[in-house]
Amino acid sequence: MPNEHEKQQQAFDLAPTDETTDSCAKDAPITELTETETKEFVEYLTAIPGFPSYRSVLTFGRTFLRRVCEGDALRARWLVEKACLLRKFNGWAELEDMYNARFKPAGARLEFEKLQRPPVSCSKCNDSGIVADGRPERCDCDQAQGVSAAYLAVAQQSYDVSKQPRPRRPGGDSTVTKLQRLGCGKVSPRRAR
Repeated sequence: MPNEHEKQQQAFDLAPTDETTDSCAKDAPITELTETETKEFVEYLTAIPGFPSYRSVLTFGRTFLRRVCEGDALRARWLVEKACLLRKFNGWAELEDMYNARFKPAGARLEFEKLQRPPVSCSKCNDSGIVADGRPERCDCDQAQGVSAAYLAVAQQSYDVSKQPRPRRPGGDSTVTKLQRLGCGKVSPRRAR
């Protein structure tokens, strides 16, 4: 006898998930994802054990499907079909990873890694406009023109605070003192660690 989860999956009557009969090829033409389909697909996701069915989550799910699937109904259907096979809902990131693994190969997603950082024009401040050897000061390069006085004041204040000794917490007893107070007798500092 099928359990509740299997009954819900059968009730949705989704298309087969076999790769050979998959109607959602990577290069298939885009079919527009309608609002009705989006609502329907998010309702299908509630069949996943642990999927929260709060109104705000369902609203976010519709936005998520439109954003991740780039408005393509076939891709959204594919993602929902695969997601309904999960044993437990582990968050939206898992669904996005499933989609990306299928439709966005790693090379396409990481194009920014090919970009190179422009050469550093000021080796003194590393183009930040602030020299921080000790207390932060404004550099004498062109980048320093963009550094506001308020930003420099905050950087200096942060540095000053970091150099002040931290006050001891009142009543901050050592471990040895605490153990002795609990009645553990004479405890040596070496044994308390």
